[in-house]
Amino acid sequence: MASLVASLPALAITALATLIVAIGVGDLSPRVVMLPVAAVWLFLFTAGVVAISSAITVRFRDMLNILPFLLQVGVFVSPIGYPRSELGTNVQRIVDLNPLTGIIETWRWMVLPLESLPIFPVAVSLAETAILLVAGWFIFSRLEVKMADEI
Repeated sequence: MASLVASLPALAITALATLIVAIGVGDLSPRVVMLPVAAVWLFLFTAGVVAISSAITVRFRDMLNILPFLLQVGVFVSPIGYPRSELGTNVQRIVDLNPLTGIIETWRWMVLPLESLPIFPVAVSLAETAILLVAGWFIFSRLEVKMADEI
């Protein structure tokens, strides 16, 4: 969790740069005032993922080698460099199940003057964030008692 909190300044700098570019281009949405809500959502999602992956990594050391690969795959299956709206219908349905899709689309909707927020990927992301948080708490607390022996 310490590394998660330590990464918050990097998120703040990136968000600030995004806001400056959006202001410079003239495409800043008034919904930008809701960005703290999205930042908390992203933090909670990341906390769930970190809790699960760190608990599993202590038990299975190979996770350290697998995580960079999984993160790289995650970048390509998340609509980061491309808008979700430009995907085909079948591909869009698959991408909508990715928990990061709703978070990314919400950030775009808050910063850019987009017409509407896609409800389905946001609802899926909210549900998956809640599941990841509960699962992360459960898995970490369950494996925590054995962590000192495993290290």
